Amino acid sequence: MGFFYLATLYCAVRALSASTPSRRWWLMAAVTACGLGMGTKEVMVTAPLIVILWDAQFASDRTVRRLPFYLGMGFRWIILAALMAGGGRSSSVGFGFPEWPSWRYLMTQAEVVLHYLRLAIVPTPLVLDYGWPVATSISRVALPGTIIIALVAATLWGLVRRFAAAFAGGWFFVILAPTSSVVPIVTEIAAEHRMYLPVAGVIAFMVIGAYLLGSRLVHATSSRRLAQGAGLSATATVVLLFVAMTRERNLDYRSFDRIWSDTIHRRSRNARTRNNYATALLTSGRFGAPESRRGLRDAGPS
Repeated sequence: MGFFYLATLYCAVRALSASTPSRRWWLMAAVTACGLGMGTKEVMVTAPLIVILWDAQFASDRTVRRLPFYLGMGFRWIILAALMAGGGRSSSVGFGFPEWPSWRYLMTQAEVVLHYLRLAIVPTPLVLDYGWPVATSISRVALPGTIIIALVAATLWGLVRRFAAAFAGGWFFVILAPTSSVVPIVTEIAAEHRMYLPVAGVIAFMVIGAYLLGSRLVHATSSRRLAQGAGLSATATVVLLFVAMTRERNLDYRSFDRIWSDTIHRRSRNARTRNNYATALLTSGRFGAPESRRGLRDAGPS
Protein backbone atom coordinates (compact mmCIF):
# COMPACT_ATOMS: atom_id res chain seq x y z
CA MET A 1 0.00 0.00 0.00
CA GLY A 2 2.82 2.39 0.87
CA PHE A 3 4.43 1.76 -2.52
CA PHE A 4 1.17 2.37 -4.41
CA TYR A 5 0.48 5.46 -2.29
CA LEU A 6 3.85 7.04 -3.11
CA ALA A 7 3.60 5.93 -6.74
CA THR A 8 0.21 7.64 -7.05
CA LEU A 9 1.60 10.95 -5.81
CA TYR A 10 4.82 10.63 -7.79
CA CYS A 11 3.05 9.97 -11.09
CA ALA A 12 0.55 12.76 -10.42
CA VAL A 13 3.38 15.22 -9.77
CA ARG A 14 5.34 14.10 -12.85
CA ALA A 15 2.25 14.69 -14.98
CA LEU A 16 2.28 18.36 -14.01
CA SER A 17 5.49 19.05 -15.93
CA ALA A 18 5.20 16.40 -18.65
CA SER A 19 4.43 17.07 -22.31
CA THR A 20 0.97 16.26 -23.61
CA PRO A 21 1.60 12.66 -24.79
CA SER A 22 3.60 11.77 -21.69
CA ARG A 23 1.14 13.50 -19.38
CA ARG A 24 -1.60 11.02 -20.28
CA TRP A 25 0.64 8.08 -19.43
CA TRP A 26 1.63 9.60 -16.07
CA LEU A 27 -2.01 10.26 -15.22
CA MET A 28 -3.00 6.72 -16.21
CA ALA A 29 -0.18 5.35 -14.09
CA ALA A 30 -1.34 7.46 -11.12
CA VAL A 31 -4.92 6.24 -11.43
CA THR A 32 -3.77 2.62 -11.81
CA ALA A 33 -1.52 2.83 -8.76
CA CYS A 34 -4.38 4.41 -6.84
CA GLY A 35 -6.71 1.54 -7.74
CA LEU A 36 -4.16 -1.10 -6.80
CA GLY A 37 -3.55 0.61 -3.50
CA MET A 38 -7.28 0.68 -2.74
CA GLY A 39 -7.31 -3.08 -3.12
CA THR A 40 -4.39 -3.42 -0.71
CA LYS A 41 -5.22 -1.50 2.47
CA GLU A 42 -7.84 0.93 3.76
CA VAL A 43 -5.48 3.84 4.49
CA MET A 44 -5.16 4.30 0.71
CA VAL A 45 -8.51 6.07 0.91
CA THR A 46 -6.63 9.32 1.60
CA ALA A 47 -4.38 9.17 -1.50
CA PRO A 48 -6.68 11.21 -3.80
CA LEU A 49 -6.97 13.84 -1.08
CA ILE A 50 -3.18 14.11 -0.77
CA VAL A 51 -2.84 14.53 -4.55
CA ILE A 52 -5.44 17.32 -4.50
CA LEU A 53 -3.66 18.89 -1.52
CA TRP A 54 -0.35 18.83 -3.37
CA ASP A 55 -1.90 20.48 -6.42
CA ALA A 56 -3.60 23.12 -4.29
CA GLN A 57 -0.30 23.97 -2.61
CA PHE A 58 2.12 23.82 -5.53
CA ALA A 59 0.05 23.94 -8.73
CA SER A 60 -3.16 25.76 -7.88
CA ASP A 61 -3.53 26.99 -11.47
CA ARG A 62 -3.89 23.39 -12.68
CA THR A 63 -6.56 22.13 -10.25
CA VAL A 64 -9.57 22.94 -12.45
CA ARG A 65 -8.03 21.33 -15.53
CA ARG A 66 -7.19 18.19 -13.54
CA LEU A 67 -10.75 17.67 -12.33
CA PRO A 68 -11.30 14.58 -14.59
CA PHE A 69 -8.11 13.12 -13.10
CA TYR A 70 -9.41 13.67 -9.56
CA LEU A 71 -12.68 11.99 -10.49
CA GLY A 72 -10.76 9.04 -11.92
CA MET A 73 -8.96 8.56 -8.63
CA GLY A 74 -12.16 9.09 -6.69
CA PHE A 75 -13.91 6.30 -8.57
CA ARG A 76 -11.26 3.96 -7.18
CA TRP A 77 -12.91 4.40 -3.79
CA ILE A 78 -15.53 1.96 -5.14
CA ILE A 79 -12.88 -0.79 -5.01
CA LEU A 80 -12.20 -0.09 -1.35
CA ALA A 81 -15.90 0.21 -0.52
CA ALA A 82 -16.62 -3.15 -2.15
CA LEU A 83 -13.86 -4.87 -0.19
CA MET A 84 -14.93 -3.28 3.10
CA ALA A 85 -18.55 -4.23 2.49
CA GLY A 86 -17.58 -7.84 3.10
CA GLY A 87 -17.09 -6.98 6.75
CA GLY A 88 -13.70 -8.66 7.02
CA ARG A 89 -12.77 -6.50 10.02
CA SER A 90 -16.18 -5.98 11.53
CA SER A 91 -15.03 -7.68 14.74
CA SER A 92 -12.19 -5.23 15.28
CA VAL A 93 -12.95 -2.01 13.35
CA GLY A 94 -16.09 0.10 13.28
CA PHE A 95 -18.61 2.03 15.32
CA GLY A 96 -20.47 -0.83 17.01
CA PHE A 97 -18.36 -1.25 20.15
CA PRO A 98 -20.14 -0.01 23.31
CA GLU A 99 -16.92 0.11 25.29
CA TRP A 100 -15.22 2.19 22.58
CA PRO A 101 -17.53 4.97 21.37
CA SER A 102 -16.02 7.31 18.80
CA TRP A 103 -15.57 10.19 21.23
CA ARG A 104 -13.60 8.02 23.68
CA TYR A 105 -11.41 6.63 20.92
CA LEU A 106 -10.72 10.18 19.71
CA MET A 107 -9.81 11.29 23.23
CA THR A 108 -7.40 8.40 23.61
CA GLN A 109 -5.81 9.11 20.24
CA ALA A 110 -4.71 12.55 21.43
CA GLU A 111 -2.15 10.86 23.67
CA VAL A 112 -1.31 8.27 21.03
CA VAL A 113 -0.64 10.76 18.21
CA LEU A 114 1.56 12.87 20.48
CA HIS A 115 3.45 9.69 21.34
CA TYR A 116 3.94 9.00 17.62
CA LEU A 117 5.41 12.47 17.14
CA ARG A 118 7.80 11.96 20.03
CA LEU A 119 8.96 8.66 18.55
CA ALA A 120 9.61 10.40 15.23
CA ILE A 121 12.21 12.51 17.05
CA VAL A 122 13.45 10.07 19.71
CA PRO A 123 12.52 6.54 18.51
CA THR A 124 12.76 4.77 21.83
CA PRO A 125 11.34 2.75 23.45
CA LEU A 126 9.66 0.90 20.61
CA VAL A 127 6.82 -1.46 21.48
CA LEU A 128 5.26 -4.09 19.25
CA ASP A 129 1.93 -4.29 21.13
CA TYR A 130 1.06 -1.36 23.38
CA GLY A 131 -2.25 -2.37 24.89
CA TRP A 132 -2.84 1.38 25.27
CA PRO A 133 -5.17 2.26 28.17
CA VAL A 134 -8.42 4.08 27.51
CA ALA A 135 -8.61 7.80 28.27
CA THR A 136 -11.05 8.00 31.15
CA SER A 137 -11.27 11.77 31.59
CA ILE A 138 -10.85 14.99 29.66
CA SER A 139 -8.31 16.26 32.18
CA ARG A 140 -6.00 13.36 31.30
CA VAL A 141 -5.89 14.31 27.62
CA ALA A 142 -6.17 18.09 28.05
CA LEU A 143 -2.48 18.80 27.42
CA PRO A 144 -1.88 16.39 24.51
CA GLY A 145 -5.23 17.35 23.03
CA THR A 146 -4.35 21.04 23.16
CA ILE A 147 -1.01 20.38 21.48
CA ILE A 148 -2.61 18.33 18.70
CA ILE A 149 -5.32 20.95 18.12
CA ALA A 150 -2.64 23.66 17.94
CA LEU A 151 -0.66 21.63 15.38
CA VAL A 152 -3.77 21.03 13.28
CA ALA A 153 -4.65 24.74 13.43
CA ALA A 154 -1.10 25.71 12.42
CA THR A 155 -1.26 23.25 9.53
CA LEU A 156 -4.58 24.63 8.30
CA TRP A 157 -3.30 28.19 8.60
CA GLY A 158 -0.19 27.28 6.61
CA LEU A 159 -2.23 25.52 3.94
CA VAL A 160 -4.49 28.54 3.54
CA ARG A 161 -1.40 30.75 3.22
CA ARG A 162 0.11 28.15 0.87
CA PHE A 163 3.30 27.68 2.84
CA ALA A 164 5.24 24.74 1.44
CA ALA A 165 6.06 23.43 4.91
CA ALA A 166 2.35 23.09 5.71
CA PHE A 167 2.08 20.23 3.22
CA ALA A 168 4.15 18.10 5.61
CA GLY A 169 1.57 18.71 8.33
CA GLY A 170 -1.28 17.99 5.95
CA TRP A 171 0.43 14.77 4.87
CA PHE A 172 0.79 13.67 8.50
CA PHE A 173 -2.73 14.41 9.68
CA VAL A 174 -4.62 13.35 6.54
CA ILE A 175 -2.93 9.94 6.25
CA LEU A 176 -3.21 9.27 9.98
CA ALA A 177 -6.86 10.36 10.21
CA PRO A 178 -8.56 7.05 9.23
CA THR A 179 -6.86 5.10 12.04
CA SER A 180 -6.39 7.86 14.62
CA SER A 181 -9.60 9.86 14.73
CA VAL A 182 -13.15 8.61 15.28
CA VAL A 183 -13.19 5.10 13.78
CA PRO A 184 -12.32 2.73 16.66
CA ILE A 185 -9.80 -0.02 16.01
CA VAL A 186 -10.27 -1.93 19.22
CA THR A 187 -7.49 -4.48 18.73
CA GLU A 188 -4.81 -1.82 18.17
CA ILE A 189 -5.42 1.47 19.92
CA ALA A 190 -1.81 2.41 19.25
CA ALA A 191 0.44 0.85 16.62
CA GLU A 192 3.79 2.17 15.45
CA HIS A 193 3.35 0.69 11.97
CA ARG A 194 0.63 3.27 11.28
CA MET A 195 3.39 5.85 11.04
CA TYR A 196 5.38 4.40 8.15
CA LEU A 197 3.79 6.85 5.70
CA PRO A 198 2.84 9.80 7.97
CA VAL A 199 6.35 9.92 9.45
CA ALA A 200 7.77 10.80 6.02
CA GLY A 201 6.22 14.25 6.31
CA VAL A 202 7.58 14.72 9.83
CA ILE A 203 11.10 13.65 8.86
CA ALA A 204 11.11 15.77 5.70
CA PHE A 205 9.98 18.79 7.74
CA MET A 206 12.72 18.26 10.33
CA VAL A 207 15.52 17.54 7.85
CA ILE A 208 14.72 20.43 5.52
CA GLY A 209 14.14 22.73 8.47
CA ALA A 210 17.48 21.76 10.02
CA TYR A 211 19.20 22.29 6.68
CA LEU A 212 17.72 25.75 6.20
CA LEU A 213 18.53 26.73 9.78
CA GLY A 214 22.07 25.40 9.41
CA SER A 215 22.54 27.32 6.16
CA ARG A 216 21.54 30.56 7.86
CA LEU A 217 23.91 29.90 10.74
CA VAL A 218 26.74 29.15 8.32
CA HIS A 219 26.20 32.46 6.51
CA ALA A 220 25.87 34.34 9.79
CA THR A 221 29.01 33.01 11.45
CA SER A 222 32.47 34.39 10.91
CA SER A 223 34.02 30.94 10.44
CA ARG A 224 31.99 29.25 7.74
CA ARG A 225 34.25 26.22 7.56
CA LEU A 226 33.94 25.62 11.31
CA ALA A 227 30.14 25.89 11.12
CA GLN A 228 29.97 23.47 8.20
CA GLY A 229 32.18 21.02 10.06
CA ALA A 230 29.94 21.22 13.12
CA GLY A 231 26.88 20.60 10.96
CA LEU A 232 28.43 17.57 9.29
CA SER A 233 29.54 16.18 12.64
CA ALA A 234 26.05 16.57 14.08
CA THR A 235 24.52 14.89 11.02
CA ALA A 236 26.98 11.99 11.17
CA THR A 237 26.28 11.52 14.90
CA VAL A 238 22.52 11.35 14.33
CA VAL A 239 22.90 8.92 11.42
CA LEU A 240 25.25 6.60 13.34
CA LEU A 241 23.02 6.70 16.42
CA PHE A 242 19.92 5.78 14.42
CA VAL A 243 21.81 3.04 12.55
CA ALA A 244 22.83 1.52 15.88
CA MET A 245 19.27 1.79 17.24
CA THR A 246 17.87 0.21 14.06
CA ARG A 247 20.30 -2.69 14.30
CA GLU A 248 19.42 -3.22 17.96
CA ARG A 249 15.71 -3.21 17.20
CA ASN A 250 16.14 -5.62 14.31
CA LEU A 251 17.74 -8.10 16.71
CA ASP A 252 14.48 -8.17 18.67
CA TYR A 253 12.74 -9.53 15.58
CA ARG A 254 15.05 -12.53 15.21
CA SER A 255 12.62 -14.78 17.09
CA PHE A 256 9.05 -14.74 18.35
CA ASP A 257 9.97 -15.22 21.97
CA ARG A 258 12.57 -12.44 21.89
CA ILE A 259 10.20 -9.82 20.46
CA TRP A 260 7.41 -10.78 22.84
CA SER A 261 9.79 -10.90 25.79
CA ASP A 262 10.94 -7.38 24.93
CA THR A 263 7.33 -6.24 24.66
CA ILE A 264 6.54 -7.68 28.08
CA HIS A 265 9.39 -5.65 29.54
CA ARG A 266 7.88 -2.54 27.96
CA ARG A 267 4.25 -3.33 28.75
CA SER A 268 4.19 -5.84 31.60
CA ARG A 269 0.41 -5.62 32.13
CA ASN A 270 -0.49 -6.40 28.53
CA ALA A 271 -2.26 -9.78 28.71
CA ARG A 272 -2.15 -10.38 24.95
CA THR A 273 1.62 -9.91 24.95
CA ARG A 274 2.06 -12.47 27.72
CA ASN A 275 -0.19 -14.91 25.89
CA ASN A 276 1.82 -14.52 22.66
CA TYR A 277 5.10 -15.00 24.53
CA ALA A 278 3.76 -18.15 26.18
CA THR A 279 2.55 -19.43 22.80
CA ALA A 280 6.03 -18.89 21.32
CA LEU A 281 7.59 -20.89 24.16
CA LEU A 282 5.01 -23.68 23.84
CA THR A 283 5.54 -23.90 20.08
CA SER A 284 9.27 -24.36 20.57
CA GLY A 285 8.75 -26.88 23.36
CA ARG A 286 10.32 -24.69 26.04
CA PHE A 287 7.27 -24.27 28.27
CA GLY A 288 9.17 -25.55 31.30
CA ALA A 289 12.48 -23.83 30.57
CA PRO A 290 13.94 -21.78 33.44
CA GLU A 291 14.52 -18.80 31.16
CA SER A 292 10.81 -18.64 30.34
CA ARG A 293 9.84 -18.38 34.00
CA ARG A 294 12.64 -15.95 34.68
CA GLY A 295 11.65 -13.78 31.69
CA LEU A 296 8.07 -13.45 32.88
CA ARG A 297 9.14 -12.85 36.48
CA ASP A 298 11.64 -10.13 35.50
CA ALA A 299 9.03 -8.44 33.33
CA GLY A 300 6.92 -7.58 36.34
CA PRO A 301 3.47 -8.53 37.65
CA SER A 302 0.75 -9.63 35.25
